[in-house]
Amino acid sequence: GGRGGGSPSGGPPLPAPTTAAGGVRGTRLPSRAEVDDADSHAAPALRRLGLARVIVLRLSTSPLAALRVGVASGRRASSEQLEALDLLVGQARVALQNELLVAELRSTRQALEKQALTDSLTGLPNRAAFHRHLGERNTDEHDGGRGAVLFCDLDGFKAVNDEMGHDAGDALLVEVSRRLTGLVSEDDLVARLGGDEFVVVAAGRDAGQLDHLASEIVQAVGVPVPIGDSVAVVGTSVGVAEAEPGLDDDEVVRRADAAMYAVKSTGKRSWRRFDDSLEAAPRRSVQLRSDILAAIRRDELRLEYQPVVSARPGPLRIVLAEALLRWQHPDFGRIGPHDTLAAAIDAGNRDEVEEWVLRKACTDAARW
Repeated sequence: GGRGGGSPSGGPPLPAPTTAAGGVRGTRLPSRAEVDDADSHAAPALRRLGLARVIVLRLSTSPLAALRVGVASGRRASSEQLEALDLLVGQARVALQNELLVAELRSTRQALEKQALTDSLTGLPNRAAFHRHLGERNTDEHDGGRGAVLFCDLDGFKAVNDEMGHDAGDALLVEVSRRLTGLVSEDDLVARLGGDEFVVVAAGRDAGQLDHLASEIVQAVGVPVPIGDSVAVVGTSVGVAEAEPGLDDDEVVRRADAAMYAVKSTGKRSWRRFDDSLEAAPRRSVQLRSDILAAIRRDELRLEYQPVVSARPGPLRIVLAEALLRWQHPDFGRIGPHDTLAAAIDAGNRDEVEEWVLRKACTDAARW
């Protein structure tokens, strides 16, 4: 064919592809254009194939897709052939649109699933992702039965929120998540369960390695966190429970949680491994809650006094005394104020216990 766009078979000249009349049937098929060997990019390949021109039928613009049909030199496309191409392109266009729609739906589903399994603040897996991970993890095959759950609850986080504001609290949670992630391997999982609760699912570690990881977590979280012009200081209580043959994941999590609360009740900012002695803790709490109702009547409550001395030069002089509540339980022995007040709160008679403390302290002071 000629470079001016004429048809090699003597037909009417073909319009340039970029003009308004660039379609063979412009009003009906605006996406079809016919080009000849004046197309500098296609001309060499066309000549080698014995083709004079190419009919281009566009399927879509995003992504750019088209069907290119070559016409041999000395021939021209008949109306029947063009009609067949129209039908073929229509089917291809529908198929392409369906595939693009499926791909878009798949991408949207993946994005929604990721959003549903991700904590929006820290970017860590959330509670749902944590439980899914446990469900998918096969302990025996993955880590030889040596997997473990480390339950972490921050100590002092409420004070940071109250004194520095929720924005500071959020910044602190993000920093804690970064520190926890930096302590684990790619086979482990760090998740935020909500609030100031985090959990680590550790894989393939023996008892000594788990102890080391728990200690590292306590140390890392306890490092002060600069926030603006201030510094936030928190700690963490960590409970550790190992997976054992025949022990389901829910029970491992429960044990780690029990070990964490045992740390909370004995000073915080430390870690503890679950052991059989913690199995009795729930039963003990139930009995204390029941017995506190009669503790005053049975004269089991005690007050001990912590003296406060003057720091001024001269003879040592006691100026105050702090009243400390104790409960001499007939079965459990000496019980401190934390468990005593917790039992009173659970039983609904905290006011009665506190009134006893006030009256007893005043009576002793008057007697002195």
